[in-house]
Amino acid sequence: MTTTLNIVAITAAMAEKGLNPAGLATKLGVSRESVSKWLHAKAVPRPSKLLQLSLTLGLSRVKLLGLPTPAAQPQVAFRMSRAKPAQDEHVARAIRMGKMLEALVPHLPFDKFETPPALKSPTDGYDYLQDLAKAIRKEMGVTETGPVNISTLAGVFKKLQAVIVPVLWGHRKNHENAIHIYLPRTATTWVYLNLDTRLCDLKFWLAHELGHTYTFSTLQGDAGEDFADGFAGALLFPEVLSLPLYKEASAMRSIHARVQQVNAAAAGQGISPVCVAKQLDRYADRHGLPRVIDDNKALYQALELSKPPLASKELLGSDELELKDLIRVGEAIFHTPLYSALKAYLRDTKASAGYVQGILDCSLVDAKQFVSELA
Repeated sequence: MTTTLNIVAITAAMAEKGLNPAGLATKLGVSRESVSKWLHAKAVPRPSKLLQLSLTLGLSRVKLLGLPTPAAQPQVAFRMSRAKPAQDEHVARAIRMGKMLEALVPHLPFDKFETPPALKSPTDGYDYLQDLAKAIRKEMGVTETGPVNISTLAGVFKKLQAVIVPVLWGHRKNHENAIHIYLPRTATTWVYLNLDTRLCDLKFWLAHELGHTYTFSTLQGDAGEDFADGFAGALLFPEVLSLPLYKEASAMRSIHARVQQVNAAAAGQGISPVCVAKQLDRYADRHGLPRVIDDNKALYQALELSKPPLASKELLGSDELELKDLIRVGEAIFHTPLYSALKAYLRDTKASAGYVQGILDCSLVDAKQFVSELA
């Protein structure tokens, strides 16, 4: 039997111990390239390094080698509310969903012979992210200072052959804002996007997942999350916007006045003021300047008091949910081929509503309505 690594257990243990691939490589006395090969199922450590890996991560040999071939195992990443880490049950559920999604792949309108492009040597360095954001804005046809439209941003996923899955999972503390699932066996990417989040946050979650889509084969764990966060901020509020705002805000003495400036800039781009503030911090750090708003607590408080609308209400146009509206928005705004693929699959296999319930993590009642609507 071929020896394979339990990639899910290893990446979870690395996250728990605060280790990225470079840190793990240092502890084990190997190159970062070696660790990258292990994490992407391209190689397995020799026995001595396998023992070191076990001791370093606190995983038994059974845990290290306990899962089926990673090449067939869905790989997942989460974006939770307030960047909370995903729990084991979240990961296990996402993996189950990923396995069920494999059945839809033959019905997707994607090129079957080419793997979507990925970045060569991604890094979360400030200058790299600014250059990358500028290039992607140009590719999208967005000016250097203009707001990024949700539909335009979603269009990039379509070009990358990634499927956006709009869902309504409720707006509550620590709930998933987005889930990224990569299926190595079919080289397909699936991005679950919770529309029950604030509209001003939605673009950030979408841009964050785009960062994952470009780098999921090369960056995972904390390194992947750091890159995706930095990429989203640079794309939505690049340095060309940070520079004049920094000058204006830093000239104001009161934190209240600075917060107002940040709020106004965020509203102009249709994004969260927290995203803008973090970009100002990164701009200041890069240029050795004092931060304008070092504590984002005041921004969070202002955001909560303003009670911004949920994306689901704004995009669907009503508090009363009708699944036909979700399907319409999914196809028109997010360019998703999900529903056409699901319709074809249900037609060909006569699958039950239980399958729809499994892949969308919705109630059986909603799943039956989806089947009826798609039929």
